[in-house]
Amino acid sequence: MLADLNQKKVAWGDPPQEDVWQTLEKFDFALDRAELWLKAMGTLMSRQIELGVESIEEVAHAMDVHDSDAAKVIELFESIAALQKQKGLGNPARQDIVMVLEVPHVLEISDLDARLEAAATSLKGFTTLLHDDTAMLNMGMDSKPSLEDKLYMVHELHRFGGDVEKAMDLMKNVADIQKLHEDLGHPTRMQVIEALAANRFDFRTAVRKLREAYRHIKDAQLKEVYRENALKDKQRKEEEA
Repeated sequence: MLADLNQKKVAWGDPPQEDVWQTLEKFDFALDRAELWLKAMGTLMSRQIELGVESIEEVAHAMDVHDSDAAKVIELFESIAALQKQKGLGNPARQDIVMVLEVPHVLEISDLDARLEAAATSLKGFTTLLHDDTAMLNMGMDSKPSLEDKLYMVHELHRFGGDVEKAMDLMKNVADIQKLHEDLGHPTRMQVIEALAANRFDFRTAVRKLREAYRHIKDAQLKEVYRENALKDKQRKEEEA
């Protein structure tokens, strides 16, 4: 087992013997999984400067995400490097490039060139919005959005084929509707988006539907309170009789 790995590891950047043992132990001496891990880890770390690999931990995380598929992990880091070198994308942060490459609508594209093109389109729109403080404020976010906010932005850009203006208008409408707060029952971002999508993204119709839905909930709650109070009153009278 060990002799076989020692022969193969030379082609993967020749990782230290200690790494081989640690990998075998990590996978309970399952040779196939250990081989996949060492291949990706060794190959990527030997190309660390070329691909801009930041750390062993970054590679280990990618291996976990992609179930130790060496080919997918190597392709991921090659894609990251390609997008970092591409001009006109607004200098996206490395973690944002990884985020976009791993969203479902990009990840599921089998053709590498098409996948990179889709990722580039999303990144260009994403950085355009991210660097526009007024737009971010209008969309209900600050200049340091959370991962949830970033994924939301990427998803809505995808909905409109990378059209920044259309995506921004939708997200502004979502933020404006959420500002109505108690009048609509504090709807979540997803509830607002669903209401807009179900009504051809018409602002007024979506607001009306959300208000009606909340009114139905309030009516049901009031009826339940009335029923409970009536029951308590009945029990009290029976006890006094």
